[in-house]
Amino acid sequence: SLVELELASNNNAKASPTKNPSNKKLITSNSTRVNQVAVLKFVSEHLPELRKMIDYLEKNKPEQYEQAIREFSRDQTRLAAIQKRDADMYRIELELWQLEGKLRMLAAEIAALKKEKDQASAEKQLEILVTKQQKKSLEKVRLQRDRAAAQLARFENLVKQREESVETLTARSLKLWKSRIEKQKPRKASSKSKNIKKTDSK
Repeated sequence: SLVELELASNNNAKASPTKNPSNKKLITSNSTRVNQVAVLKFVSEHLPELRKMIDYLEKNKPEQYEQAIREFSRDQTRLAAIQKRDADMYRIELELWQLEGKLRMLAAEIAALKKEKDQASAEKQLEILVTKQQKKSLEKVRLQRDRAAAQLARFENLVKQREESVETLTARSLKLWKSRIEKQKPRKASSKSKNIKKTDSK
């Protein structure tokens, strides 16, 4: 991916920053401009390792920097929506996002390594992160399963209640509908009003 390629480039880059050969100004949409500060704050808070990569892209690859900002903005928006409605799921999703980011960075670093000794050590770390990711994914599925089971239990209880009181509920509903029908019928004229009408006709 773009992030992985740029991380690899960053590892192989010289100490002095390279100039953008196209010398084009970064064209940023209003929505991206508004979200930029929030995105950088979000990344710095939850995955500071990624901030170095973002700073590198900003100096050397403006167009790819903008793409990265948009990508992280989508992640931030998705996680913020989850946080509002579900604190437990947000915690899991945030940790999965952090692990995914660490894996992407580590994979780029391993691809750039030349010494087998360094690769072996990095691949051990890769195994640790992948294991954590899979365990966290399992935790997510278990949470979803438990909630689904609880919801199913509520429905089962509701079905049982309905089955036991179907006759009572039917009678109550029928009475209600008959009452509504009576209210919709045109009202009969009173005897007093009938006498008035007869007098007027004479």
